[in-house]
Amino acid sequence: MKKSFILVFISLTSFLTSCSKDEADMPISSNLKDIYICGREYNGSHSIAKLWKNGIATNLSNGYTDCEAIDVTAAGEDVYVVGNEYLAGSGNNIAKFWKNGISTNLTTGANHALANAITVVNNDVYIAGLEYKGSMGVAKYWKNGIATSLTNGNFDANAFDITVVGSDVYVVGYETNGNNYIAKLWKNGISTSLTDGTNHAQAHAIVVTGNDVYVAGHEYYNHQSIAKVWKNGVALNFTNGINSAFARSIEVIGSDVYITGNEYIGNEYVAKLWKNGVTTNLTDGTKYSSAIGISVIGADTYIVGYENSDSNTLPKFWKNGKVISINSDPNYNTMATSIFITTN
Repeated sequence: MKKSFILVFISLTSFLTSCSKDEADMPISSNLKDIYICGREYNGSHSIAKLWKNGIATNLSNGYTDCEAIDVTAAGEDVYVVGNEYLAGSGNNIAKFWKNGISTNLTTGANHALANAITVVNNDVYIAGLEYKGSMGVAKYWKNGIATSLTNGNFDANAFDITVVGSDVYVVGYETNGNNYIAKLWKNGISTSLTDGTNHAQAHAIVVTGNDVYVAGHEYYNHQSIAKVWKNGVALNFTNGINSAFARSIEVIGSDVYITGNEYIGNEYVAKLWKNGVTTNLTDGTKYSSAIGISVIGADTYIVGYENSDSNTLPKFWKNGKVISINSDPNYNTMATSIFITTN
């Protein structure tokens, strides 16, 4: 999630219609309440963690050290953001989260650490990430600030996403075998390898619906990365391996499976949406781009990510494939990494 200070309200209509001539003027669903997007923006010397609520940007860090917001969620009236802040002079990042703009450090900065994802269930805050032990990353999750190690530090590992269903805690990421990355799923701390370690692979996102567990990620074959989904451990390739592709996030609504990411086409990576395996290009392939976060509300699909320009990286927000304006300074590198939408 993302950190936020004072959140200023603006109507969704103003947010979604403040577009340039080249951007869509989108109708607003009456059931939408708030749209939260997080990311980071460079200020000329450091990266600033950012939160946009209905188009209004809030700086979540002071700009004196590098900071980033990675994931955002909301529960009731509370907004939660996770990210990382560089501890000056240490060479390490501090994993942290913000609740309604108040920051809490998960680590001290004695070891390099990363917070990658957040979910809130019954007022309990769960965060996935890593903290280094010597030269190896240890995959971890924090529940209300208390860390649980998922790996022992013998091999490098990272936890990218987390979800909680009832009393079960699901985390996905990777652990190396000394040579290659193995895509991993942990359920209540018990690991399952989604790949056999023959090829590099990582698991980036997870959704649990009913008795089914969906994991999105990628695996390399013959030096090309294939975007894929594992359903209950069984792999389904979303790309054919001719071009490298990466799956970054996943949503499952009924029988529909949505994947975001990017694929190398021609000479650049193109931001992508796959719905039930059918591909939609979100960008034209002239500049590097990626689709990262997704939220599906009714018949509408909302995606955030970024696209390079001639001089900078620009945040992107798509509704049903059409670009919506995000308030940012085009003179600085800015990236959107996560989206969360509340409804009435």
